[in-house]
Amino acid sequence: MKNNHVLVVPYPAQGHVIPLMDAAQRFTRKGLKVTFVNTEDSHKRVINAWSQKDDLGDMMQMVAIPDGIEPWEDRNNLGQLTESMFRAMPDKLEELINNINKTDDDKITCIIADYCMGWISKVAQKMGIRLAVFCSGSAAVMAVFMSVQKLLDDQVIDSNGVPVKDQMVQLSTNMPPMDPKQFLWACIGDPVTNKKMFDGLGLEASEPRNITTFAATLETHRGNVVAKRVAVGVTNLSHDAIFVTTRVTHLMDVAFLVAIGVAI
Repeated sequence: MKNNHVLVVPYPAQGHVIPLMDAAQRFTRKGLKVTFVNTEDSHKRVINAWSQKDDLGDMMQMVAIPDGIEPWEDRNNLGQLTESMFRAMPDKLEELINNINKTDDDKITCIIADYCMGWISKVAQKMGIRLAVFCSGSAAVMAVFMSVQKLLDDQVIDSNGVPVKDQMVQLSTNMPPMDPKQFLWACIGDPVTNKKMFDGLGLEASEPRNITTFAATLETHRGNVVAKRVAVGVTNLSHDAIFVTTRVTHLMDVAFLVAIGVAI
């Protein structure tokens, strides 16, 4: 009997890898086969931290692809890392998927991408593979990402993600006002790094390309904002799905399986 085979790709940082790893292990317990894709550097860290009690079993394998960073470059430079991943990883991920589909009876049926790995949406679209976007942060974080076009239209930020107006903004009457200078991509580092991070977030996946959204979170009002941001495409559904969650792990099982049920 063939299994649904999910490719999981986190952003190479501890706060992104661990939640997706936890979710991936839960998926295997629900009968999904998982290939977990780290960068080579993250893969080494995960393997070194692994213990005998953390047996992956037969339903999950961990693999690595290069992030494009040269040995003399600084991997802790987030702007440089993000730019390098955008340049080097798409072809490597496509190559990995092709190799899996050639050698594994269980072909890749869905990609689960970290919300900071926006380049994956192009790979999924090119290869005709269903896509879900996983947010390890709060629903408020995802609500900001999904509101980027509105923030641009309202001239709250410019095309580089830089705040234009020195005033608080409110995405919904049910959410508190937010300072644009505190948006994730606007406060990471210097202007060059901030721009690279803005370009590198999962914003491509938030384009109005007929996206279905599942918001599974205790932050009801913020979740509603996310759902409303992509409601435009709901009447003309394609193969794409976005899955938004917090780290409320007992909700992951139910909500993600709903998303996968549609995505597969």
